[in-house]
Amino acid sequence: MNQRDKAIINDLRQFRMMSRNQIVELHFKHLKNPINSCNSVLKRLTRDNFIKCSTLHSPYVYFNSDCNIKPDSTKIPHFLELVDTVIEMKAHRETKNLMIEPKYGDKGTIEPDIFAIWFNPIFIEVQRNVYTKEVMQKKIDLYE
Repeated sequence: MNQRDKAIINDLRQFRMMSRNQIVELHFKHLKNPINSCNSVLKRLTRDNFIKCSTLHSPYVYFNSDCNIKPDSTKIPHFLELVDTVIEMKAHRETKNLMIEPKYGDKGTIEPDIFAIWFNPIFIEVQRNVYTKEVMQKKIDLYE
């Protein structure tokens, strides 16, 4: 297994899941045929049971081999959005100390989707739903 394979597996461990296109963006975009190269590597890693693949989505979604999220989970779009957010951040500047859904205490304390040092320390909440002003203010108050 080469360094890129290990990096893909580490990213899947960190993000829980990634689409094929996200893996291409992070690990193959510099190649002449990035999609074909990525497909070949992902097929091999799946065949060798290093990762799992869900064909319920297009492009396919890949999981770390010990991930227990169901392939039809309603959380998948949320996790994929977290990856897109990190990809967008990295397009402008490399992140440090990147953590996905870090835990800082019991339920009811701050629960950011992403923590990173990106220019400065930053907490990121990725919301795919519409929240009332009151709910958002409550979240903001927790962070303050």
